[in-house]
Amino acid sequence: MLPPPSIRFISAQPAKARTSLPPMCNPPPRRCTSTRRGFTPRPKCTETSLAAQVACGVKVADCVPILVADRRSGAVLAIHSGWQGTAVNVAAASVTALRGVLGASGDLLAAIGPHIEVCCFEVGDDVAERLRSSAPAADAVDRRQGARPHVNLRRIVRAQLSALGLHEEAIEDVGGCTKCDKARFFSYRRDGENSGRMLAAIAVRSALVPFTRAPRV
Repeated sequence: MLPPPSIRFISAQPAKARTSLPPMCNPPPRRCTSTRRGFTPRPKCTETSLAAQVACGVKVADCVPILVADRRSGAVLAIHSGWQGTAVNVAAASVTALRGVLGASGDLLAAIGPHIEVCCFEVGDDVAERLRSSAPAADAVDRRQGARPHVNLRRIVRAQLSALGLHEEAIEDVGGCTKCDKARFFSYRRDGENSGRMLAAIAVRSALVPFTRAPRV
């Protein structure tokens, strides 16, 4: 039996994926680009690939990484959704761009990666309102944790992806608070300018090491 065919995270030994990663920016300007045979090295918040030897990746250190794949074509998408990108629904713009490349709505899967969680994402009232307005039904603003509101970015991004037609079971949550867990994650809010960056990457299915079918028993 084959593992889930459309999305695999490249974590250990990424060279085995035989892919090339485009240069990534942080913080990201608001621009989306796509590629079929390679990449265009210009600032962007989103990378889209249909090419077998090209992976997509975004660098984050508290912002939300979103990885998307189309089960039908194998096309992949990596999205950097910081709080400002989340407020303007960069996920919708990015998925719409991918669908434009595909010429169809696709059969999409998504994974929401580790980022600063509601426990640590304390903001002002103005930022909380901008984020709340981006997904009103998400009920993502928590005012019980202190004098200032806390915002659940994961809940907002999930609601935005659902509004694009992705079913709940097609959206995977990869948990972890980047600010809380110093042993595993970099965090700009915790470490400031000294913070490193994490890479969230996804590759076109044919670019990965071929799956081995388990022997029949």
